[in-house]
Amino acid sequence: MDRFLRDCRRLLLVVALTTLVLGVAGTGGAAAENLSAVSVESNELSDVEIEESLTEETGTTELLIQFEQAEIDRTNTDREETVTQLKAHANETQAELVERAEHDDAVEIQNQFWITNAALVTVDADRVPMAAFGTVDGVRQVHQNYQVEVAETTTAPTGSTESAVQTGPTASSTSEVTYGLETINAPSAWEMADTKGEGTTVAVLDTGVDADHPDIDIAEDNWAEFDGSGEPVDSEPHDNHGHGTHVSGTVTGGDATGTQIGVAPEADLAHAKILDDNGDGSLSQIYAGIQWAIENDVDVISMSVGVDGFYLESSIYEVRNAKDAGIFFVSSAGNDFEGTSSSPANVYDTVSVGMTNEFDDVHIESSGEEIQTDETWGTAAPADWPDEYVVPTVAAPGVNVASADNEGPGLDYRSGTSMAAPHVSGVAALAISSADDDVNPYELRQAFEDSAWKPDGEPEDPDSRYGHGIIDATDIVTESDSTDDGGTVTGTVTDADSTGAIAGVTVTIESDGELIETVETSTGGEYAVELAAGTYEVTAAADGYESATSSVVIENGEHETVSLSLEALGTLEGDVVDQDGNALGDAAVTLLQRDDDGEFTDVVAEMSTDSTGAFTFADLPTGQDYELYVVCDGREETIRVTDLEAGTTEPVVVVTEPLEDQEIDVELRPTESTMDVGERQTFEIVAVGADDGIDGYMFEISLTNSDVVTFADVELTNNPMFVHQPDLDSSLDSDSIAFAVGMGANDHEGSDEIRLAEVTVEALSEGSSSIVFDDEVDVIQDTTPYQINHLAGADLKIDHHDGPPAIVGDSPPQDLNGDGLYEDVRGSGEFTILDVQALFDNLDNNIVQKNAEHFNFADIQEDEVTILDVQALFDQL
Repeated sequence: MDRFLRDCRRLLLVVALTTLVLGVAGTGGAAAENLSAVSVESNELSDVEIEESLTEETGTTELLIQFEQAEIDRTNTDREETVTQLKAHANETQAELVERAEHDDAVEIQNQFWITNAALVTVDADRVPMAAFGTVDGVRQVHQNYQVEVAETTTAPTGSTESAVQTGPTASSTSEVTYGLETINAPSAWEMADTKGEGTTVAVLDTGVDADHPDIDIAEDNWAEFDGSGEPVDSEPHDNHGHGTHVSGTVTGGDATGTQIGVAPEADLAHAKILDDNGDGSLSQIYAGIQWAIENDVDVISMSVGVDGFYLESSIYEVRNAKDAGIFFVSSAGNDFEGTSSSPANVYDTVSVGMTNEFDDVHIESSGEEIQTDETWGTAAPADWPDEYVVPTVAAPGVNVASADNEGPGLDYRSGTSMAAPHVSGVAALAISSADDDVNPYELRQAFEDSAWKPDGEPEDPDSRYGHGIIDATDIVTESDSTDDGGTVTGTVTDADSTGAIAGVTVTIESDGELIETVETSTGGEYAVELAAGTYEVTAAADGYESATSSVVIENGEHETVSLSLEALGTLEGDVVDQDGNALGDAAVTLLQRDDDGEFTDVVAEMSTDSTGAFTFADLPTGQDYELYVVCDGREETIRVTDLEAGTTEPVVVVTEPLEDQEIDVELRPTESTMDVGERQTFEIVAVGADDGIDGYMFEISLTNSDVVTFADVELTNNPMFVHQPDLDSSLDSDSIAFAVGMGANDHEGSDEIRLAEVTVEALSEGSSSIVFDDEVDVIQDTTPYQINHLAGADLKIDHHDGPPAIVGDSPPQDLNGDGLYEDVRGSGEFTILDVQALFDNLDNNIVQKNAEHFNFADIQEDEVTILDVQALFDQL
């Protein structure tokens, strides 16, 4: 049969099908139509995928019919429960095909499989059009029963007469073992873990096994053989090819030849002969072998076979369903050089294995490639797969490997990724055997990846030659034994409004503020993450949506579902123009939302328009009201957007020209004042002549001489709605105060004089200063700035009476002995320790420092009062 979709193309092509709406026979129902009676030309289109080459077949043709997969709990590795679900789903979904085939002599069901929910069918292609299978409910794909083959190289040396091999660079044992065992540190792992695999079972699916070889030990119940249809064959263990015996020896073989060949010699070997004497087999034989292994309670499946150059969707399910039943699944990567891979090795869930030689170099024929998940697998890719990954997963010795010979009691030397894979399978058996608790296959895979190493000079990240690196048995048994038990979190992220799934959502997992994992949802909005036991925060975030977070507690062996619903965000994207439609660039745009009292005072964001007058506020929560407050060149406008919807809302803000004939005065009252040092004075800022009221104002006042006077307080009058400046909660440590205030409903329309604010100053020392307005003063009503006719500031004169002003209370200090120094700091009429304390407490007071000459008790510094003056005052007691 010809192959199709070579060179990294998907296996199955969709052909246009036509289907009839048919009744399925049941109790009281009409009989289903024979497949050979289906008229393709008159039917409606179907989305069933049919292999294109099958449409040209004639005569008796063998097909694999793939049905929709079971929706099982992918994180539950309970074998019995998983198998029960898979079988029940297969029986239910395949029932219609079985019934219709029973009434049609042109269709015969050869076998049925639950591991991938498939049926092997022979059909008379002259009588039954392939499109007829599109009329069967639940059918997903129709394709050939593909042929598979062993994965051996064509150029590697074989037939070596060496009985033992060189020691690799990480060797730790002096026992006579193969170089492969030394390279992966198997002897050290045996010693450290105190196990050689006892209590575990590894199933090898291959060409058979020579049970008479002295290094092979297999129980009678651990053997099975399957024919090309996947039906069991009554036979005894045998191997007329040699591949299966060699692979089996590397997994569990002994040392009868004088060389230890098996990685896990005390593990139990199971073997399913799924390949013939030429090393060839079929998908149906693989399905049968995997089902047999699962039902015979094995821990590891080792497959050194595959379909080269293909990406079989059915392989996804054979691997994932096996893993969901608690099985660690190992497959050789293939021997078609870099840039290629085979199925099932190219399924992400498989632990695929590349081959190295005794010098830790990857053999040239070892397959490997970087896989872009969506491009390669499309919608078939499960949600928990990464966007890209590499084949192989890891590498292991596979060149000139010594193991059991099927033609005699000695050793045979073979090369290929077939020889590398059993090294990984054996180490998996060691890890499972050494662990105190059950080892989850997902966690064990992580241990292989984390412990792998590469020779110097190789890239740190996984690549298509080494994968994550060469395996190390010692580190793996350590990691698997110490791995925290945990579980899996899965879920779906949907749109809160449409309830549709959202693809490409970033899902982050955090614990105590630390980022643990980041994944993206699949095209179906799904994600899955394996986690250690603990408490986590799961957050979903996507462009155009408000993020959502939920907490989850993971307990040992448990699966939790955390599905999140995201609220779509809205965008305010508009323009600011004048009354003639001209763009106003550099306009200040403030976005406000309601506060707890329902007023628009909470600032969401601020920005300036670009040269075209455009502004954009993105990622805004929908269903809320917003206000846009715009100020430009002394002009102001406020517009409201109610109940913002998802998508883009495009308001246009029109800021009108100012009216030239409406003039007002802005002044400080009083306009002049004489103050004593230490005295405070309050001034009103008043707008005169603003009969139409005031919506807002912007200006700045400053002191001309901040050495003699300072701002002490500021208060806004008339309860304004919006205050951008000043910050009333901060200290007034500047010589200027900026105002940007929106009055709202308190605009005082009809009032000739409107009080805007009060400022208080404090006199520091003798001299003069003024409070002045900066040149740009904007007072606005209904988007129109008033014309400022007159600005009036205030002039201040600060007198210096005899002695300093009051420091504590209202009484100024007194000079009790006439020496010009004021010992009575509190002004109480007597000098006590309390005056010393008062001077110390007010050492940094402006009045004290501005009157330093009156407190120069130490007679050291005339212009500064220091702690030495406090000490000198204390000494006078």
